Amino acid sequence: MWRMLLGIALLGLALRPPLARAQDQCPADDATTPEDTASVLVGDFLANGEWDRAYEVLHPEAQLRVPRQVWAAARQAAAIAAPVADVEVFPARTHPGWTWGITGTSFTDVAEVPVRVTHATPISTPPRVEIIPLVKVGDCWRWLPQQLP
Repeated sequence: MWRMLLGIALLGLALRPPLARAQDQCPADDATTPEDTASVLVGDFLANGEWDRAYEVLHPEAQLRVPRQVWAAARQAAAIAAPVADVEVFPARTHPGWTWGITGTSFTDVAEVPVRVTHATPISTPPRVEIIPLVKVGDCWRWLPQQLP
């Protein structure tokens, strides 16, 4: 009987969704401003296929909603179709209050950073400006994307 209970408990632990882990240092290393964080996120991590490091920049709220493997697979597919060729970061706009469209959760201390991204594609496509919403968590800026895979 106790073996069955122990087995059920271990199975429950193995199947539970992973919790976002607290981090002692910022995932974007020395990025202290929202602009620096967006630059490292898009220009270094996403442009160079560093999916795990980009995942670490995600806000814990987003990490709870998408597993690391799903995140990496979706980002890799997008990068194969249209790799990042150039990134230009513009000054952030700060907001005292902001609501994440995916969950309807409200956040304070939010910066929206416009980033012009040029993709290397066979057909010449114009650069696209993406808005990167970042939320201050402790001393770090963490990303809440407009959509999840």
